[in-house]
Amino acid sequence: MKLAFISLFVLLAACTAPDDNPVLIATASSFRPALEMLAPALNDKCNTNIQISSGSTGALVTQIRQGAPFGLLISADQNLSKQLVSSSAKSYRLNAAFARSPMAYWQPKPLTKKLTIAIANPKTAPFGKAAMQVIADSNPDLVIASNAGQAFVFVHTRAANAGYVPLPLLIAAEIPDTEYKLIDKNTYSPIFLHNVRLRNNPVLDCLADQLNATQTMTRLAEFGYLPP
Repeated sequence: MKLAFISLFVLLAACTAPDDNPVLIATASSFRPALEMLAPALNDKCNTNIQISSGSTGALVTQIRQGAPFGLLISADQNLSKQLVSSSAKSYRLNAAFARSPMAYWQPKPLTKKLTIAIANPKTAPFGKAAMQVIADSNPDLVIASNAGQAFVFVHTRAANAGYVPLPLLIAAEIPDTEYKLIDKNTYSPIFLHNVRLRNNPVLDCLADQLNATQTMTRLAEFGYLPP
């Protein structure tokens, strides 16, 4: 696996060149590799220069409420996004979901010691909540990560020997499909990606429209994303 991929989750912020009409996007960590892939086309279409910060949706919403200067939020928790929009005096706009993200159980090697499972923090991360729905009453030893990207890193670095992680992260990292299994989508609440415009700006309207465009979903399918 490429070290560059892992660094996306070790560092919570990375930027393109800052000089031309920059826009700061906050994104759920599970979507970061896909957004990095989409960024050049989005920059061209909307005449901007995207800068990216990633984390759990809950943590990002907290940052926004505390005044973080994001222009657009790509969220994986629609209920939390609705709460953000309804509780704010600002003219935030919640847009329709543009993709659905599947979850997988990843165990890179056969179990030779006690099972430890990495999951994102269920208090702030949609994938953590989904993992807890799947785990139910089985009560395994859990390693709690701050977000889905960090849960991926925990499994990769053997801080845990298995994990519930977003399928798109496994595909982006070219993990062999023999190492993981897709979780039945009916066993956890669906994880829909959508965007929230946080400022009045034509560039942000353009980015939101492009994320919801048909051609974007076609490209996201390469990462395992499904239509909403």
